[in-house]
Amino acid sequence: MKPEDRVPAVIKLAWSSGAVFENVMVNAVSAWVNLIFNLGFLINPIWLGWGQTIPRLLDAILDPLYGYWSDNTQTRWGRRRPWMLGSAIFGALVFVLLWFPSAAWSPVQIFLWFLVFSILCYQAYGIFAISYNALGMELTPDYNERTRVQAWRFVFLTLSGLMLNAAYKMSFLPLFAIGKPEQTDHPEIYGIRGVALLFSLIILLCALAPVIFCRERKIAPVSGGGLGGKAGQEKIKLGAAFRFTLGNRVFIHYLAILACGLLGALVLPFHNYLVIYHVCGGNKVLGGTYLLANATVSTVLGIASVPLINWIATRYGKIAMLSLGQAVLIPGALLTWWLFNPAVPWLFMIYNLVAAMSLGGLLMLYNSVLVDICDLDEIKTRQRREGMYGAVTAVAIKTIFSISTVLVGYLLVWAGFNEKLGVQTVETLSKLRFMVAVCPAFMAVCAVVLLWKFPLTKARALAVRSELEARRGALHEVETT
Repeated sequence: MKPEDRVPAVIKLAWSSGAVFENVMVNAVSAWVNLIFNLGFLINPIWLGWGQTIPRLLDAILDPLYGYWSDNTQTRWGRRRPWMLGSAIFGALVFVLLWFPSAAWSPVQIFLWFLVFSILCYQAYGIFAISYNALGMELTPDYNERTRVQAWRFVFLTLSGLMLNAAYKMSFLPLFAIGKPEQTDHPEIYGIRGVALLFSLIILLCALAPVIFCRERKIAPVSGGGLGGKAGQEKIKLGAAFRFTLGNRVFIHYLAILACGLLGALVLPFHNYLVIYHVCGGNKVLGGTYLLANATVSTVLGIASVPLINWIATRYGKIAMLSLGQAVLIPGALLTWWLFNPAVPWLFMIYNLVAAMSLGGLLMLYNSVLVDICDLDEIKTRQRREGMYGAVTAVAIKTIFSISTVLVGYLLVWAGFNEKLGVQTVETLSKLRFMVAVCPAFMAVCAVVLLWKFPLTKARALAVRSELEARRGALHEVETT
């Protein structure tokens, strides 16, 4: 690796910390919504499914525009960081307000409050995430260094995941209550307000770190002209950029792989229900304790898996690592039928061993593979379009999550779940256990087949990188602004 392609540890640290904002802004909604709005405010899960789907679809529709703006913005502070700064401040504010509906309101009023502020949260997340991930893709052109950069990001994703899972247990503590929790059987709806205030401060500080400490890399002209009249590549028209991106067959193949991995995670919210109602017999406080313990184990295993995932991806290639991660998920998911066991409450945590390899590998490597695809695209188009590729990927991911959240609500109703009951029927719990076991296993099989046929192997990616370097000749690809 060339010395100029190595990313200093302090830059990796600063950029990766932005993943905390990214993760909490989008996943707090999906992780907390059923626990707070369904089990706390007693809002219909089908409503909540649509309440998450509408903001995500709107965000997905606008993501290509955000990517276009990010790719073509030209300021003294660079293309990405101005968008990151504005969305971080706005996002931290609306994130807090999301959790402040009044318990005295009607279900319709509470739902509308949730819907409006979810839309605002997802827009802030989308603007930040598009520019943030594009900035990360541009940090280095080296095949393996890209994986190392994403490994640092995965550590922050994992740690923030522990935060998200700890929040439900924290919401029962009087320390965080804002309001009058003694007047309700659901004190968590008041406790989550104080938790959200604490989280908003944390995510804002983490989002500001890459804005302050990371410097963008200036793209050397490859086709003449400039960006906004300044040094850089020519301005890319939105329609053409979108058309070229969707015309990349390797990219479409990659989106299919991502879709399989993400659809396999469709049933992850059911884990919370099984812990509370199957393992803990409907005791939400005890369930919160086990969920926090599970999150702690998951965090430890996730961070511990980083060196192994990085070593396999560096030695054998990113696609080989992704294939291994999906392969081990097949038996691991099927075993959950026996792992959620009231007689041995902690047994379900064993699933984290599989999740650390499968979901960890996917989260750690998907951006790294995506930037290799951007190299392949540059060979054909002579343009760098990380923002647009990131935006279209975000559209696909958010569309999948939108479908998933709607399905979760309907599947809960199909299973017979009743949020007003302290104890669920055996039939309901059996249906949830069946979906948790079968859905991830089936989608993992599909992902393995697609990965087996994926053309952008490590050897091909390195050859593409060599061709780009040869094209540029003696010129450096980038210079630090």
